[in-house]
Amino acid sequence: MMNMSSRELEEQVRWGMKAIECSGNTRSRAMRGLQLGRLCENAGHPVLALRVWMETLEMVRNDNFEWENMPINTAVYSFDSKIAFTEQEELGRQIDRLWRQLGHEEMAHFKRMAEDDYRSIWLWKYQEPYWEY
Repeated sequence: MMNMSSRELEEQVRWGMKAIECSGNTRSRAMRGLQLGRLCENAGHPVLALRVWMETLEMVRNDNFEWENMPINTAVYSFDSKIAFTEQEELGRQIDRLWRQLGHEEMAHFKRMAEDDYRSIWLWKYQEPYWEY
């Protein structure tokens, strides 16, 4: 992939991001985003990889937060089967790694954000409210 021109890579990213946006499955969205970002990174375009991963992460976060108010039949599904936490965490890990490689330690907070999101959604769904109306 190192022989790919910047123009070809941009075209791949444009089409790849469209495919990610159109994907109905959150986990496949995340996996496609991870692969596309790795392609960019391996081609020597780390900033483009960051853009791909961060846009994909935002889509995955939005998908996960949609489950906040949707009921989950726990006889059939588990909370973890509906929330793409592992994939969101991996996107965060890759973003953090790349920010550190680029010398921006202060920007490496995306894995922690994924963990906070998971905890927040879980608490929203299962924690008894501590106030009474």
